[in-house]
Amino acid sequence: MQAQLWSPWTNKYLKKVVLNLIIPPRCANCGKYLDVFCNEPLCSKCKGAIHSIAPPLCLVCGIPFRSPKGPNRICGNCIKNPPPWDSLRSLFLYSDTIKSLIHAFKFNGKCQALRGLQYLAQDSFKNLNLEADIVCPMPLSKKKLRERGFNQCLELIYGINAVQQDKIDPFCLKKIKDTPAQSELSRKDRLKNVKGVFWADPKRIKGKSVLLFDDVLTTGATSKEATLALRKAGAASVHVVTYARTLSKV
Repeated sequence: MQAQLWSPWTNKYLKKVVLNLIIPPRCANCGKYLDVFCNEPLCSKCKGAIHSIAPPLCLVCGIPFRSPKGPNRICGNCIKNPPPWDSLRSLFLYSDTIKSLIHAFKFNGKCQALRGLQYLAQDSFKNLNLEADIVCPMPLSKKKLRERGFNQCLELIYGINAVQQDKIDPFCLKKIKDTPAQSELSRKDRLKNVKGVFWADPKRIKGKSVLLFDDVLTTGATSKEATLALRKAGAASVHVVTYARTLSKV
């Protein structure tokens, strides 16, 4: 038997280097050429422009506080008007780089942008330490799914190693009405736009803890309506995680 000169990992790494020499890798965001030995899908400049949502933050809605000191606690808004979910956390600030990557994948189907988003999320998602019986990607309406060809939330969550893939259920929650894009509406109209548009399957949900995953949080209207549908179907708990959020500190 011929002795193996290198470990399987070394062989894999060398193959990747050779492939990178043939097809030089580019940054998933700006397109800049990367070093052939680079294992990351983003250049240092683009990666440096990405900011994680860090404590201290609200225990319920996840919004960070202005002061970098002090413990996590419940913000005034959540005390006055408690949201329907048990907790909400966002991985990143909706910066220009994150926005560019999400739009490149979501609206143009660029797989390199998806790989970049998944790569960034690995450690951040793991650090949340959230466990659930069901992982529910935010659904699209049938019309929107036909037009786009894929659900960006489902594709995103499938590539994050910290998520148990066998717990992902893309059928437990449905968007039963097609609505205009939230990004095109005012805050007041966004709240009306998603009213009663979700339905959750009690047979899949009842008595289960649910992790609801969405790509971007703005007003929180979509997450609230989806959570209410999950609660109506008998979910024992609902923890919302979004990839990014627009930010106004409290």
